[in-house]
Amino acid sequence: MHKIKPSAILIILVLLAITLYALYNTSGLWRGPVVRIDSPTDYSTVAGSIEVKGRIKYVKEATINGKPVTFTTKGDFTEYIVLRSPNDTLDIEATNAYGKKTFKTLTLNVSD
Repeated sequence: MHKIKPSAILIILVLLAITLYALYNTSGLWRGPVVRIDSPTDYSTVAGSIEVKGRIKYVKEATINGKPVTFTTKGDFTEYIVLRSPNDTLDIEATNAYGKKTFKTLTLNVSD
């Protein structure tokens, strides 16, 4: 029976830790962009002009209703949108560096 040396176990554990760390840190690349909208919320009633706030991760570019979104290095963004009455949607599209896309749609009730 072979006895496994403690140094071999240590090497295996270190390699496993490095692999798991690399997978965790690159998960956004293979999973695709993450889009979080903080405000407004889906199906909320809003005025005709709104401020859309949120955060996006693992993104090269993003749009709201086709308009490019400017975001910080942390992914935070604030965009001002003029809505149509009585109902309107916000179509958010985010694309990562590898072309993988994420779509999110919010439906809003526009008050007069």
